[in-house]
Amino acid sequence: MIIAKEKRSENIIEYLLYMYQIEDIIRASNFDLTLINSSIVQNYDQPEDVKLEILQWYEDHINFLKTEGKQKGGHLVYLENIANDLQELHFRLLNINTEEEYKELYDKASPSIQILKSKNQGHQDHEINLSLNGLYGYLLLKLRKKHISRETKDSIIDISQMLAFIASKFQKIETGKDELI
Repeated sequence: MIIAKEKRSENIIEYLLYMYQIEDIIRASNFDLTLINSSIVQNYDQPEDVKLEILQWYEDHINFLKTEGKQKGGHLVYLENIANDLQELHFRLLNINTEEEYKELYDKASPSIQILKSKNQGHQDHEINLSLNGLYGYLLLKLRKKHISRETKDSIIDISQMLAFIASKFQKIETGKDELI
């Protein structure tokens, strides 16, 4: 909860990736709130009232996943909505003449996104979702200390740079420091 709030206000891409991890942690713990409490919540260096808030936050997310039928996989609707908002911003950035830097980043990342699309087993997904899922998969491989090819690392760098730009633009728009025409 604390980390999620921080990431949500600072970097929308990091927030989504963090929340994807939270979904996976909940699933890996078999939706067992007692296990989550003992293995995660109690390790926070926080007062008991804050730990109770964090535990409630996990319980809420357990309930959201169950209510939405996402026990086996997929992302919560509100996270999908954020990704859809980012996809809309992505399209807008590509169609604005003043956003040449983003267009260059996209052109560089586009071949890697197309590779992700081809590996998506016929499932239709938009480019931001493909990019997020590719980056999340890469992070999981790193956590598991799996071998990652130089080609994959280079692709992830290109995708990350594009996502970092869109995250920065999203944050500026949300805080009123920028607006798209």
